[in-house]
Amino acid sequence: MKKVFYIKERPLNKPIPVLVSSFSKSKELVYWNKLAEKLVEKYWPGALTIILPAKEKVPAILHSNTGKLGVRMPDHNVALAIIEEAGGYVTGTSANISTLPPARRIEELDPRIIQRVDVIVDSGPTLGISSTVIEVVDEKVKKVREGVIPFNDILKFISSNSAP
Repeated sequence: MKKVFYIKERPLNKPIPVLVSSFSKSKELVYWNKLAEKLVEKYWPGALTIILPAKEKVPAILHSNTGKLGVRMPDHNVALAIIEEAGGYVTGTSANISTLPPARRIEELDPRIIQRVDVIVDSGPTLGISSTVIEVVDEKVKKVREGVIPFNDILKFISSNSAP
């Protein structure tokens, strides 16, 4: 796992999210609550990364000893097939050097990334917008990073689906 940090020149104190092939695979990594499960029903597969308490089996390097792990199920058939073939979960960070913008196309990959990885899969350009990242603790949601899904849409969904 340290190789991902090396490839991206990413500080060890910056957690790395995990992409999963299914909701059931995510249950092997994090502890779910009802609110987070509702959000998954609405937004997965898709561009919503949810940070939850990590299970003990998750290597601390992934969550930088925070005890919390971001998980996401992408809405991309090629990515899902690769994740499934790898056992149901893989690290899920963008293809860039940590301080630089993510590559949208294979031609935009930093030469250092190309030299350091074993395989590059080109399945077309990315959206160029990161996933929305939220943390769900004690049935409350906290915005960590605004992305493709507007945080206000998430709040509206929660309020419209809460019990009277």
